[in-house]
Amino acid sequence: NLMLREPENLQRESVSESLMRLRSKVEDMYPGIAYEDTIDPTLREIPLAVQELLHVIASEAVANALFHGEADQITVEAKKNNASVELFIQNNGKPMDDKELALLNSLVETPLSSSSFRSGIRAMLFDARRWFGAKWKYAMINSKTTLSVGIPILTAIDSEEQN
Repeated sequence: NLMLREPENLQRESVSESLMRLRSKVEDMYPGIAYEDTIDPTLREIPLAVQELLHVIASEAVANALFHGEADQITVEAKKNNASVELFIQNNGKPMDDKELALLNSLVETPLSSSSFRSGIRAMLFDARRWFGAKWKYAMINSKTTLSVGIPILTAIDSEEQN
């Protein structure tokens, strides 16, 4: 299980640390995998709800790359800039066809009755959009499956202050 972060760990470990542990866990479970990450240490300053969301999305995307895509090269980048948090995940696994990419990039949420589309990464991305105004894009870049996610920081801070 690549989900390394439990809710009770939120106060003890930042998303920067949990994403670095994700790399260690993948390398332990899959010897020989080429896993690169660039994780901004200032991510510990963002709201805890966004830290959790980043980790869950990254964990799911990495798990999908390994289990469904059979990737042996994975890159994870996470950084904070003035206006948003950016997550970039790329792998060399089985390529997605245009239909799969269109479904993953669709802004039309699938009804709850279709559980296969309400679980996993797509549901997480819709939650990120609903809660924080996140935007995402799946693409094939240089024959690699690429997921880019952007979450506005001010929306996340406003949301956390209201709770």
